[in-house]
Amino acid sequence: MVSKIDALEARVVKLESTLSDITILTDWQIKVVVITSKAVTGVGVLIVGAISFTGVVTAWNSFKDILK
Repeated sequence: MVSKIDALEARVVKLESTLSDITILTDWQIKVVVITSKAVTGVGVLIVGAISFTGVVTAWNSFKDILK
């Protein structure tokens, strides 16, 4: 029984660290949005879209690993 609790605690710690990584990534995305919005609009939107999509995929893959 103890090993199940330890395993669960390890997952919670891993989830917390993943969530903090996502928060950092989101904060960085906001900075990119600000920078690119000052540049040519079309180019800015493409760059931000690509970064946002990458962030979502990374977050989802991390989350799937935790659930295993």
